[in-house]
Amino acid sequence: MNINKLLRKNIEFRIESLFEYNLFIESNIERELSNIQKNYDEIEKKYEEFKKKKTEINEEENDYYIDVYDDLSDSHRKIQDDILLKHRNSFVFLIFGFIENEFYSFAKNSLLVTNISSIDDLKGNSTFQKFKNYISKTDPPLYESIKDELLFFDNLRLVRNFITHHNNVIRSNSAHYRRVKEFSNELFELRQLGYVYNTEIIAFYIILNNKKIIDIILEKLNVIFDKMYLRN
Repeated sequence: MNINKLLRKNIEFRIESLFEYNLFIESNIERELSNIQKNYDEIEKKYEEFKKKKTEINEEENDYYIDVYDDLSDSHRKIQDDILLKHRNSFVFLIFGFIENEFYSFAKNSLLVTNISSIDDLKGNSTFQKFKNYISKTDPPLYESIKDELLFFDNLRLVRNFITHHNNVIRSNSAHYRRVKEFSNELFELRQLGYVYNTEIIAFYIILNNKKIIDIILEKLNVIFDKMYLRN
């Protein structure tokens, strides 16, 4: 087995670990949501039976059921709209850190056979941008081969930046709005928040509510690393 296959196999194991980690977290969250829904349905059934049996509604008992309803609804909303989405946001950060580390390692190892002294000498505001510049200069055929995947991850980088620096909010006058909107198709939701005060600018909230989004990203990782390491 040559060195590239060994390196690719090592990356494959680590991506598989990310798959398993995400599956574990998502499955446990889904199980908890299912349990809450089950409890909610049981309470609803008991409440309907309680109302049928009573000619006059006892306020105390009625308040008890309403309180339980509210508690279960709040728990469901907190997990669904807060904990789950924070997990996916955090996972995007984790994945992108992984991507940049692997791109940097690939470029650093390849420097031995190029006339570029360091990837850090290349233009770019991030390791990702420097890697793109490096590959386009040193290996045009590889760049052509992976440019679709690079575009995907470049779009993901934009999403990560809006999540990190703008609290998930993107405005319709943003320079990157059209790219993010197009990228969101079948991947995540851009939920309209409303108009920015006294303007015609619309604010949107980035919600990673597609349960398959992490798997899609990890599959893209496998595709690009296959192209990088397993070329004929």
